[in-house]
Amino acid sequence: MKLREIAINVYYEPHIYGINESNYDSRKEYLKHCQEYYRNNIFIYDSTLGMQTRNIASFFSRSYFKNFKDMQFPFQKVIISCCKDEANSGKITVFEGIAEVKVLYDYSVFIGKSNEQKKRDSLDIIMKGLKVISENYKTDMRPFEEIKTMIVSADYQNNWVWKTKWNPGRKYKAIVEVEHKVDNADINLKIEDKKGNTIFNKKLITAKPDEWDYAFFLGNMRWQSSKEFVLMDKKNNIVGKWSCE
Repeated sequence: MKLREIAINVYYEPHIYGINESNYDSRKEYLKHCQEYYRNNIFIYDSTLGMQTRNIASFFSRSYFKNFKDMQFPFQKVIISCCKDEANSGKITVFEGIAEVKVLYDYSVFIGKSNEQKKRDSLDIIMKGLKVISENYKTDMRPFEEIKTMIVSADYQNNWVWKTKWNPGRKYKAIVEVEHKVDNADINLKIEDKKGNTIFNKKLITAKPDEWDYAFFLGNMRWQSSKEFVLMDKKNNIVGKWSCE
């Protein structure tokens, strides 16, 4: 299989928080308390970590697949689960094309860090998880290191072009760009003339910082005429347009 996606989440360990099955009269009661504690205390860390690491996880996933799509693994998605118990660190489970690898990381402090530090932590978590994968499956770490270098060289800025399209006559070029940040993602429309001069640049949509959310707005782009361009979502609603008239 080709590795297509990397994601980060929290590995919930009830015993870390003093919740041990031996202290309960039944397993049902134990599981109920586990669920309640997660909902009231851990969910905020899990949802924040998962969402605010997407900009780097998405950046890494897209860059890796683009540059090393011929490499094969027995899975196509890696979930890197952050744990606090060292006994769990380095464990891998694979099920139906998804590999979960656990790495040590104190996810409770992530929420209070700056956006720049969140990006650096995200990349560190990814590299720790991929090192475990590489050692377990005896694969070369150099491709992963190359992608890390690319991300650092780009100053951790996950800005990319979705599509470009010339108008009839090739006088204007429409460019739909995505700025995938920690807190949100902006979809922008830029129009250039044939000399490369920007004549129009506008933010169209601000979405959640998750490509599975903002991908809805990237449905179709077309020139209605040589002077009018539209971007449509996946339900064919107009997201943005430009006209030189």
